[in-house]
Amino acid sequence: MMGGRGSRGRALPQTGYGPGAETAAEKAAREAASEQVATPPGGPGDRIRDVYAELAETGAGPKGRWIDLADLREQLGDLPRAEVDQALRGLIDDDRVRLEPEPHRHRLGDRERDAAIRIGGEDRHKLWIGPDRS
Repeated sequence: MMGGRGSRGRALPQTGYGPGAETAAEKAAREAASEQVATPPGGPGDRIRDVYAELAETGAGPKGRWIDLADLREQLGDLPRAEVDQALRGLIDDDRVRLEPEPHRHRLGDRERDAAIRIGGEDRHKLWIGPDRS
């Protein structure tokens, strides 16, 4: 007899534990993605672009270089993480914006792991924003 006593073939409710259970971070990411709205001018999306520009200019490389999300989040510490995550998800619709995993995973520390955003089942640690089209 499958299903145990009293189940009568009905699926048991998901308890949040075990294989296939959604983690709190995955649930937050799913909810943020479903609530995605356009970022108003001066909103988190614009702040991300402004902070990115500052961080990219202060680095050794040329404009349009990769920056760590940990550095970005540090500069945006006054914004709730969920708000920054939602804005980052909105920005990736722009073909000039890239969010990618750190290619050298052994270089990741706790700070970088904590700052990552999970998109498509993969933690992304780096942000690149290309130049504006003229």
